[in-house]
Amino acid sequence: MNLLGKACTPAALLLMLASGVSAADPGTWTGFYAGATVGGSFGRMDFSSETAQTVSRSLFDHDANGTLVGLQVGANWQFRKHLVIGFEADHSIARIGETVTQVFGPNGGPGTGNRIDVETDVDYIQTIRGRIGYGAGRNLLFVTGGITGMRHNGSSRATLLSAFAADTDTGFHTGSTVGIGYERKFTDKLSLKAEYLWMMSGNNNYVSDLTAAAAEGGEVDLIGLEYRTNIVRFGVNFHF
Repeated sequence: MNLLGKACTPAALLLMLASGVSAADPGTWTGFYAGATVGGSFGRMDFSSETAQTVSRSLFDHDANGTLVGLQVGANWQFRKHLVIGFEADHSIARIGETVTQVFGPNGGPGTGNRIDVETDVDYIQTIRGRIGYGAGRNLLFVTGGITGMRHNGSSRATLLSAFAADTDTGFHTGSTVGIGYERKFTDKLSLKAEYLWMMSGNNNYVSDLTAAAAEGGEVDLIGLEYRTNIVRFGVNFHF
């Protein structure tokens, strides 16, 4: 069972508890909070190359889906009865990636004899975001946006007619994120939230060591990688 599946049971129990709580006003949203989230990522890895002689970039663009679980801290300030302004920072451990294999012939053309395997993996994601929303009693609807960072680990293996080469790279990508969410208090201290985020990393360049591929028309010297993803996650917060 994946991380998202494991979170479904406790989340369902919390929702059942929330439905049975009195409808009394839990008070203001003003204050600090901390909590945990679990969710899924549904995105794309887009490759580019700055070499003139290369295997087509489209061969290595691929879906990159997975799960993530993390912790967050934040603060809210409620003004004029319904306006809520705040910030949130979070860190999530992720299992997001894919392995893509391409087989080609001499000089990068059709055929067999040459093979390149590219593996991508995002192992953690961080965000720092502002939030602005509408708070009505125990309900808060908000929009959010800010910056994100993620660590990518990649590896490449080229098995060619004339040579073999392998390379491993790790890089930290920064980018931006925007989203929307809903949070509901079921006591004055505990709340549940659901959140959608769109994330886009900046393009990072990796210098590859697969220069042996040049003999077969598959030279890959400088690879650009950009990550775009949709994240849906659910969480619980404790309000201080």
